[in-house]
Amino acid sequence: MNRRYVILVALALLIGVEHYVRDRYEKVIAVHVDVLSEMTNKATGLATLGKRPSPNDLTELMYPLERARQFIGEYRDESERPSYQRFVAAVDAYEALVMAIDAQRGSVESWADFRPLVAQRAGRVSAALAAVRVDQDG
Repeated sequence: MNRRYVILVALALLIGVEHYVRDRYEKVIAVHVDVLSEMTNKATGLATLGKRPSPNDLTELMYPLERARQFIGEYRDESERPSYQRFVAAVDAYEALVMAIDAQRGSVESWADFRPLVAQRAGRVSAALAAVRVDQDG
């Protein structure tokens, strides 16, 4: 009887831990999606205003990317989830946007040429992030 009790307690703990991890995953990914969305909006706003991103602006754009990559590594066990896979794709799109901004912000001329493309590239990021939200809600 003690053995059954131990097995039932262990099973209950495993179920509880799984529920906690699942809920935590969903909450953490939602925060990352919100932050990346806001930073994508910031990048678009800078381009719309014609402002060439400063080093501080670039640091602000890079930090959420680093944190998102950390999340991807920490939750690698969730890699079969559609939301995880879509999140990786969204982070890749965000990284491409930030790297392009960094590459083009060096001179007034290159930034002027690139500015009209920021909204289009940011749109791809926003669409990818929206797909993660759909997976979260569904």
